Amino acid sequence: MLSSFLKRNLFFVKGVILVEGWAEEILLPSIAKAINIDLTEKGVSIVNIGNTGFDHYAKIYIRQTEPFMGIPVAVITDSDIREYEKNGNEIIKRDENIVEQEKIKKLEEINKKSEGNVKYFAAPNWTLEYSLFKSQSLTMLFQNAAKEIHSGTDWDTDFEKALAEKLINKGFKKTDIAYHIANAIDEDLRKEVPTIQIIDDENDSINYLIKAIKYASGN
Repeated sequence: MLSSFLKRNLFFVKGVILVEGWAEEILLPSIAKAINIDLTEKGVSIVNIGNTGFDHYAKIYIRQTEPFMGIPVAVITDSDIREYEKNGNEIIKRDENIVEQEKIKKLEEINKKSEGNVKYFAAPNWTLEYSLFKSQSLTMLFQNAAKEIHSGTDWDTDFEKALAEKLINKGFKKTDIAYHIANAIDEDLRKEVPTIQIIDDENDSINYLIKAIKYASGN
């Protein structure tokens, strides 16, 4: 079904961003506006495939013979290298050196999937949500959203560990959090002087999203 949709609409867009789920689909337009890129005006479509099986859909945009397709296609995915792990009933932080080595290897594997006009952009920190938490730009906005949506959770003792536990146990309301952050960004942009600053910095953990947005929009 989705494959047919992509093929029917292939020549009506100027750029494509493939994402894993609702959170990315909800957040990307707002983040793009915050860096002065309107995805609608740029003709960029966000396609939510609802899983991590990008290879099948990405191939739709890759031609093996000329004329090659010029539409930039950005694939946004998680690295899925966990910073924490479950040990019995406990959530413990993994060895940082091991995590870093696994992360480098996984990111290299993902980047090698880039081919022609299709480029992969992976979250350097586990998942989108963990990368938002680590972000210089959006950590406070993310933490405020988490505290409001999951008001019954003890976030103050160790926010990072509480987040890791929810991610591992699949108890984090990702879609609700994404809506909360996107609405906050949109409302802030309507102010005469916006206060939320999204930094286009290589060292910021959400920079992979910015790179993907810029690539798909031709910036």
